[in-house]
Amino acid sequence: MSTANVMRELLESGQHSALLIEHLGWNHPRAVSFTVTVEEDEYELHPIAEKAGFAIYECSPDPSGAVPRYAVRRKIEGSTDLPLERAIVFTDARRQAQVWQWVSRESGERPRCREHWARRRLGSRALLDRLQVMRFRLEEESRLTVVDVVARVREALDHETPYGRLGEKFRKRTAALPVAEPAFSSTPLAVAVSTELANALRGLHPRWGDRIDRIEPEDDSQRGAGILIRHPGGAPVIAAVEVDADAAEVQARHALRAAVEDTGAFSEVEQAIALVVPDELRSDQSALAERIGDVSFSYCLFSLDEGEQGVARWPSHGWLRGDTNVIADLIERAAISERMIAQGLKVLENSVRNATGTLRGQLDRPGVQVLKAMADVLRQEDAEQTTRMAVTIIANALTVHDGVASTHESVPSLAELDQGGSIDREQTLSAWERILEINYWPIFDVARELLRCIPETEAKGLIGDLRSAADELTRLGITTTQDLAGQMFGRLIADRKFLATFYTRPASAALLAELAVARLDTDWSDASSMESLRIADLACGTGALLSAAYHAAAVRRRRAGGDDREHHRPMMEHSLIGADIMPAAAHLTASMLSSAQPAQPYERTRIHTMEYGRIEAGGVAIGSLDLIGATEKPVLFATGQSEHATGDGGNVISLPPASLDLAIMNPPFVGSTSHEGDHAEVPVPAFAGFGASEADQAEMADVLKKVRRKLSEPAGHGNAGLGSNFIDLADQKVRGGGVLALVLPLTVANGAAWAGTRKLLARRYGDIIVIAIAATGSRDRAFSDDTGIADALILATKREGQIICAPDDAPTLFVNLLRRPQTTIEAEGLARVILDLPDTDSGFIRVGEEEVGSFIRGTLGDGGCAALDEPYLGSAAAGLRGGSLRLPGVAEAFALPLNNLSTMGQRGLVDRDISGKETNKDGVPRGPFDIKRPCEPGVAYPVLWKHDADLERYLVVKPDSYGETRERAGDKAAKVWATATRLHFNRDFQLNSQSLAACLTPEPAIGGRAWPSYRPNGDPRCEKVLALWANTTPGLISFWWIAGRQQEGRAILTVSQLPRLTALDVRTLNERQLKKAESLFVKFAKRDFLPANEAYRDETRQDLDRAMLCDLLGVPESIVEPLAALRHQWCEEPSVHGGKPTRPGGGG
Repeated sequence: MSTANVMRELLESGQHSALLIEHLGWNHPRAVSFTVTVEEDEYELHPIAEKAGFAIYECSPDPSGAVPRYAVRRKIEGSTDLPLERAIVFTDARRQAQVWQWVSRESGERPRCREHWARRRLGSRALLDRLQVMRFRLEEESRLTVVDVVARVREALDHETPYGRLGEKFRKRTAALPVAEPAFSSTPLAVAVSTELANALRGLHPRWGDRIDRIEPEDDSQRGAGILIRHPGGAPVIAAVEVDADAAEVQARHALRAAVEDTGAFSEVEQAIALVVPDELRSDQSALAERIGDVSFSYCLFSLDEGEQGVARWPSHGWLRGDTNVIADLIERAAISERMIAQGLKVLENSVRNATGTLRGQLDRPGVQVLKAMADVLRQEDAEQTTRMAVTIIANALTVHDGVASTHESVPSLAELDQGGSIDREQTLSAWERILEINYWPIFDVARELLRCIPETEAKGLIGDLRSAADELTRLGITTTQDLAGQMFGRLIADRKFLATFYTRPASAALLAELAVARLDTDWSDASSMESLRIADLACGTGALLSAAYHAAAVRRRRAGGDDREHHRPMMEHSLIGADIMPAAAHLTASMLSSAQPAQPYERTRIHTMEYGRIEAGGVAIGSLDLIGATEKPVLFATGQSEHATGDGGNVISLPPASLDLAIMNPPFVGSTSHEGDHAEVPVPAFAGFGASEADQAEMADVLKKVRRKLSEPAGHGNAGLGSNFIDLADQKVRGGGVLALVLPLTVANGAAWAGTRKLLARRYGDIIVIAIAATGSRDRAFSDDTGIADALILATKREGQIICAPDDAPTLFVNLLRRPQTTIEAEGLARVILDLPDTDSGFIRVGEEEVGSFIRGTLGDGGCAALDEPYLGSAAAGLRGGSLRLPGVAEAFALPLNNLSTMGQRGLVDRDISGKETNKDGVPRGPFDIKRPCEPGVAYPVLWKHDADLERYLVVKPDSYGETRERAGDKAAKVWATATRLHFNRDFQLNSQSLAACLTPEPAIGGRAWPSYRPNGDPRCEKVLALWANTTPGLISFWWIAGRQQEGRAILTVSQLPRLTALDVRTLNERQLKKAESLFVKFAKRDFLPANEAYRDETRQDLDRAMLCDLLGVPESIVEPLAALRHQWCEEPSVHGGKPTRPGGGG
């Protein structure tokens, strides 16, 4: 047995004297035992070790055999019979729990009590690491003083408990909470049910057999019936079982109070589940063991929280219901401390940033090639971001190192490597070689290669810096940091804006994966069925989605009675497929997947780094997209042990058509064009990453075009971005009956460039779900991290064959959340609610009694339903598309003469046809004009080009620019001028600052980028009619309904989409109506409009609504009030007001 394992066994078994004296260099005690009386109970204090006048005592248990309560421990520590400098170890009678207490008594400061807990079966490595700081070497003995010993003890033990201020907040908030009133005392039924529930749970996880203990009610009624679950590698979870709902809540809260007070069996608990015995078990208590798995419990979860209350309840109101499988799922999720992960991320990020700065400061100088060598390992250019990636990989390996050492005697721990205050590079590399002989290749191989690049002196300093972070993560209980490193990589990816690769939040990944895996037609009770699965993420990034899908599959296998450890090797070697263009990200994905079962070896993985850009064999590669139309493609290198041994040359990724059960991806969002700031001159931004030359970018774009041309009806479109091309790839690889699960920009719902995607989904897929977020704030509308743009989750099941079905006929469920799930627990619970939605056309989604969103059942053509806060607006907008006015509270819809603009005239030109600079083969530019400002009187080519909200409050807007004809472009200029009109529609409608959906210029003008033109057929008066209608409430809703709403408070209607806009069909108006409309235009042209989102209080717009609907079209006056309600609902939509205080009730 290794020294580390011997020490851990001594600590856990309570042989503290042997641990301190034989392994940490303390001396035998000279003091004698004595007794302390507290609250009429006697406690024996026995000295177990001392050093230079500092004594350590062990205290006997309380009369019940438990560790004494916190208040009692403090009184014992204050005994005057103890020496001035001391520490005390408190234990229970069974030696299952212990707490090491030391009080800091610095001059001028209040005493600080520090306590550190360990439990035999919950692990003690964090405490052992602290105690090893108190080790003394023989050569120190002669010069040691009590001051030196106190300093060493302070370094080891002067740290807050894991709960810190959070625990203090919770103690204060719950000080008056009754732990358990007599009416809440556990009944015999609750005790019996908890017994059978514990037995049932043991069968739902292969490693819970000896990790579930029943909690017996205590005689003083301060603790009720319940279950303590010690999930492997996680925090313990309490399930409080009571017949009465109030009692269950009180008992769960008691568990958290006990946790922050570090008392008894509840220490280290962060989350507690309150469970209410089902009615059917109350009325009939026969055959509990057989029936326990068939009933549904009411439940809620309490968690320690940073909020005002110190504790959070989920759901915030009401109860959820679930059977034993659901409870088991919740326990697994609850064992993961989200709070500690957040703390760990800060630790890792700060450590990586500081270590990177130090390393680059040492090595970034002329003639030193170390940083370049590290970049070469990662196949990237040398830059600070690249070094941070390298340091993160090394930090990840150091943190995992001790976890491996604790289960493999052949691997020395970091503490064992550190014999002289530091660890050198060669020692570390030697230990990693031993680890690689076991497994862990994805984690340690690239870390080893990176560490080899760094000189010994700098490497020793780096290891020391990162080890401090690893120790802190270990103290937090985080021994594998793959997910933390994943979030780090999300912030480090080079060329992030170009590649638009964003880290998928863990909760978002869990939601998408749970919904996707639930669709798989897999028999989870059959081992071969699980192992035959093929799940792929071909833009895997940091592996969040692929790992979430693996977790969802493994959980289902566990619930079906299987042991997922037995399937880890075939899953890693065959089932889980990932590809990415970033070597570091691909390695991280493999690390995350490997960490699911770190003790289970495997020979290879199917996680690959794809060729990208200029390649040695000649030509260019476009990453995973090279697999469109191909079964195999070469890769740079793989991440499994045997594959690595073969060298890069023989590595390929093989992915035949229709071979995947699930394709789950968050593909790059980047488009083929960019007009933003520094990137405006980049030829092909889609391929501008990793320093690709202009020639390479152009050649890569040509390769993609050729691939796309081979597809009969592709989803891919340059303006939609590479994400649309990944849909073509996924569609080719998913089998009939397989599942597509994607994170895509919100514009997929109704953007013109995404029309091909919607057509493909309608033809080939069914059971389509679009999940979006109806919130304000660019980050709050995204499931990905740090995108700044709204996105959506798309799920669909592939049909066995293609059918003729247009998007307008493809049934689609739109789910609109008020906010994205914050934790994986929320995500999993939300997934269950979504899977169990009623068959009604629309409704609200509730978790417990908390409203979390709404749903609408429509068609894929009803893209406006996405990110909708008020579901009735979907009905109203769809009604307008069909020619009817539907109003809240009105049973009958009113028929209106409405139609698409495509039936009434022609749209104008896109701005590139007006001023585009690209030239044809004859050198003639695409656009004939240079646009100049301002527009002077008498110019030949007036243009309405840009927005100025303050000058656009009236229906008539003057041109702001003019076109100056370019050389050799006279004929083209005349053709462009022929499209000039008075009527112009808003292209980028900022609803919360701009007033008009359409306007008229005083005279014909060219429609520019902000205001493309539209020419109705026939009577010129039709221009005025259409301008009036576009600015009514129904007109605004129609515009917003089909527009892209990817950015808050903004509705983007591209020129190509303009013909889809629903408007008043001017062809149906008679002469009287046309004259009436003309007089209305004269009247309203003199009145100013508020921004569109203020329509609810805009008298001009309200008068216009009445004039157009009642006076012109003859709709009865009775619609005025319900129309005001509809107007108010629309203005309350987050996508309309964008969070501005000018929204209804916003105070502005």
